[in-house]
Order: sequence, then C-alpha cells, then structure tokens
Amino acid sequence: MHKSFKFVLLGLLFLVTFQTKAAVPIDFPRYPVSYLETFSLTDPKAPYGLQKINQDKDFNQTDHMRLKQTYLGYPVWGGDIIIHSDSDKNTSANGRIYASLAQDLKTPPQSFIDGNQSALQIAMESYQHKIGKPVHFSLGQVSALVYLDESFHAHWALLVKFSVTTDDGETPSRMCYILDALNFKVYREWDEVQTLSSVTAGGFGGNKKTGKHVYDGKQGDFPLLKIERDPITKTCFLKKHISHCA
Repeated sequence: MHKSFKFVLLGLLFLVTFQTKAAVPIDFPRYPVSYLETFSLTDPKAPYGLQKINQDKDFNQTDHMRLKQTYLGYPVWGGDIIIHSDSDKNTSANGRIYASLAQDLKTPPQSFIDGNQSALQIAMESYQHKIGKPVHFSLGQVSALVYLDESFHAHWALLVKFSVTTDDGETPSRMCYILDALNFKVYREWDEVQTLSSVTAGGFGGNKKTGKHVYDGKQGDFPLLKIERDPITKTCFLKKHISHCA
C-alpha cells in the first residue's frame, strides 16, 4: 500500500473515532457495586456524584437506597440507580449511570447560571404553534441538567415546565420540554398531567413465603404490571386489585 494512502486512511479513522465520542452507559448488575466508589456522595459539585433521593426497608429487612447521578452538581437525565443491602451486608445494585461525560461537556453555559427565560418562551411558543388555539400559560419553571441522546452523546440542557389551560374546558396540561442549553433544540416533550390511561409499571413484590419478586419485564424476572388511573377519584387500578394514589 502506498505510504501517502496509509496516512490518509489513518487520518480518516482518527476523524471517525473523534466524531463518535460519547458517554459510556454503566448498567447494573452487570458492573460490580464497587464501581460506585469512584462517585462522590458528599461533594455536590464533584464531576461525578450521586445524590440520595430516598431510602426504605422491605419486609425481608433489605435496605433499598435510590440515587441520582450528578455531573458538576447537575442531575444527569436517565442516570438512576438503586442499591440493595440485606441484613447479612450483601450488596447489589440495578439501574444505569454514565461515564466519560467530560468528552462531550465543557464548562456549563451561562444560561445555566442565569436561569434561562428564553428557553421558557421558546417552549411555550412551540406548544402554542402545535395546539393551534389560544391557551393560558402559568407556573413556568426552568432547571438545568445533563441530557443523553439516543447515541449517548451528553448535552447541557434545560428542563422547562409550564401549566396550560384553555377557555373550552379541556383538561389542563403540565407540559415538559427538554431543550439544548446552547441552541434550544427540543430533545423531548411530554404532558406531566396524569390521566386515565393504560400504562405499565414495575417494582418489587412477593411475601415471606415466596420471597422477593421483581416486576420489570426483564429476562428471569416477572412481567411488567398493567395499571390504569382515574384522575377524578385518584384511584389506581392494578388488574383486579385497587390501590389509592395521589
């Protein structure tokens, strides 16, 4: 092979490698719990941190602690993990966090510091254009986060929320948008208001006789459960059983 052609080929391979840099998903329990020792639980501004969300204990006296991943103090979208510790001090975990975020992220943009109202206005205008009729906006909120796209590229992003009402009596909405903090590209949008609809949910179940069951639809576990919710009575329907929820 000609020497100059070799240099061109190597250059192209380097360029492709450089352009495809992305964060690395770390899935548990595939990785050992000891991997979490590289994350800080005490420094809120650490490059890689874990923030405790809640903690509880089940009937088997197994402790479950839910943690949210942070990067430089900002929450990482989709970076969630649960650590399980039984009475014999055996520890396991499930969930996903991300490594190598710094490859995509530089210094947080000024919009993070200022609490960007432009993002709120852009999200409202996007919704107004989509619905095509007069609406009333209220209770706007903007918060900063790190968003991972489908290719696991990390972006500084803004989570925008606002309430929407109309004059024709339709059910109010609580709209949520995730926008790029630099160019305001919309990554995701959804309505946070819960209505009567068929959804699936998972979690832990079982009893002292059968032991703990995991309902998450994954191989080796039980399937996800079908749930409906009535927004008027605030009642959740789980198959033939009824449970109350807010």
